[in-house]
Amino acid sequence: MSVAPPTVLVTGSSGAAVAKGGVKSFVFVSTTSTFGDALSPAPGQPAAWIDEAVVPQPKNIYGVTKTAAEDVCRLVQRQTGLPVVVLRTSRFFPEEDDDAGRRGRLGDGENLKVLELAYRRVDIADVVKNREESSTSSEQVEEV
Repeated sequence: MSVAPPTVLVTGSSGAAVAKGGVKSFVFVSTTSTFGDALSPAPGQPAAWIDEAVVPQPKNIYGVTKTAAEDVCRLVQRQTGLPVVVLRTSRFFPEEDDDAGRRGRLGDGENLKVLELAYRRVDIADVVKNREESSTSSEQVEEV
């Protein structure tokens, strides 16, 4: 029995299989949850600026396993030469806000949901479009 979570095992198995099967590229849909605590602004700051240079700081097992799966994608790319793209999407499904402080200040009612929809969610149609576009352009990617 392996101690690796299913997300990591499936990602590694999928990446290796597609590399052997003649697939031209591999797109892994991850999450901005990998950023975890990095998403919280520094004291006195209105927001945290998030881009590719920000180092993930997962704050739950979901973020940890997605970060590990991203690492597996990098490994598959190095070992096989298969072009790999990792897309980190923000939330697009309903769930309780993962910030206890925010829930404490605003509750988990309508005000919190409005803020989340306005600033932290992505439209599922945009995720699908992004995924489709990355599938066709990932053949040109040299490094993840």
